[in-house]
Amino acid sequence: MAPPVPDKVVDTRGFQCPLPVLMAKRALDALARGGVLQVITADEATASDIKAFVRRLGYRLLHTEQKEQATYFYIQKS
Repeated sequence: MAPPVPDKVVDTRGFQCPLPVLMAKRALDALARGGVLQVITADEATASDIKAFVRRLGYRLLHTEQKEQATYFYIQKS
C-alpha cells in the first residue's frame, strides 16, 4: 500500500523528544479536519512517543514506514 499524500511535512530528524512530538502537535493543530501530516524522525524514542501521542489524542495513524534510517509517520487529523 502506498503512503497517503501529506498536506504538511514535519522533519524532526536531529531533534530528540519531547520536541518532535510538540512539533507534530503544533502542525496537527494547524491542519483542517481530515488533513494528513507526515512526521519524519530518526530518534527511536520519538517513534514510540508518536504512536502513544496519536492514540492518546484520537488521531489516526494511517501508515508507517522505515527508510533512509528514519521512520515516516502519516497521521490524519480526526
